[in-house]
Amino acid sequence: NNITGWTDVSAGAASIAHNGLGYMDLIGAASSTAAAEQQVVCTTSGEHVIRFSVIGAPGDTLTLSIGSTSGATDILADQECAVGYHCQAFNPLGANFFVRFRHSAIKTRGLDDVAILDNQPLELGTPYDGVRLLKTAQTADVMYLASNQATHKLSRRGHTSWSLTRVA
Repeated sequence: NNITGWTDVSAGAASIAHNGLGYMDLIGAASSTAAAEQQVVCTTSGEHVIRFSVIGAPGDTLTLSIGSTSGATDILADQECAVGYHCQAFNPLGANFFVRFRHSAIKTRGLDDVAILDNQPLELGTPYDGVRLLKTAQTADVMYLASNQATHKLSRRGHTSWSLTRVA
């Protein structure tokens, strides 16, 4: 169930745009908030998972929130999501909901691969082509992954809430 048809709910001079690279840009501007929102029609109750990728420089973030009305955060309060791949669990209580991504920096951040996963295996994106040269270090629910590419941090925040983010 891919989410398409985002609405630009930016404030001030900020905006959203679909770029030629196949993903959406949230374009920040001074004293403005770049924001994209999508209403989702919910036909099932129980836990849902939203999967998405944040594109930008190490240290960049987008804020995810989910509400029962436009702009609300009653279903999922603000979640700061760093550059990388994310799965976030939430429970819309069987009602339609609004997904919103935003940031207020004076730069552009990308958003890609947004989907709602209902009754599907949890699938988290990765930049790695293979695992033969992958080195790891783990403590509790955090694992660092290193290879000939940029180092990433795999974080488990719950049974169905995971992030693989690029380390600055």
